[in-house]
Amino acid sequence: MTGCSKKASYDDYEKVSMTASWTYNYGSVEELSKASDIVAVVKITDSECKKISDIPLTTFDAQVKQLICGNDEKEIKITMTGGIDKTEKKIYELDDDPLMQINDEYLIFANKNSDGTYTTLSGSQGRFEIEGNRVYSLNKSNAQVKKANVGSNIKVS
Repeated sequence: MTGCSKKASYDDYEKVSMTASWTYNYGSVEELSKASDIVAVVKITDSECKKISDIPLTTFDAQVKQLICGNDEKEIKITMTGGIDKTEKKIYELDDDPLMQINDEYLIFANKNSDGTYTTLSGSQGRFEIEGNRVYSLNKSNAQVKKANVGSNIKVS
């Protein structure tokens, strides 16, 4: 297992793009809601990265700021493919699902995994950025996602 880090400044790190093939493309927020075990506004508070079979996985600690539906949990863990490898000086990231950042807030639509962690539905489709009092689809607010995920059709008004 290679060491990973959670620090925010990685200007001298090589970015390694990864791709994923999501099993389903959701058509609406309503459809995301029906398929989710939890819908909540969360704030990312910490992260831990490890490699399993050479695939970096990052588990983010998240404070549930507002539960919309699901079990009443104050803290959850969200697992994502990708991570920051301090030893290799590389950032591994899915093109259409960039790593979450500590202190950022998101509206998530997620399912619970057998280990108790959560995974957002279809990568960036199940995660919306929150800035102030506004909610943004990553396909609209993030240039990297917009370029890599042109097929996303979630509309937020």
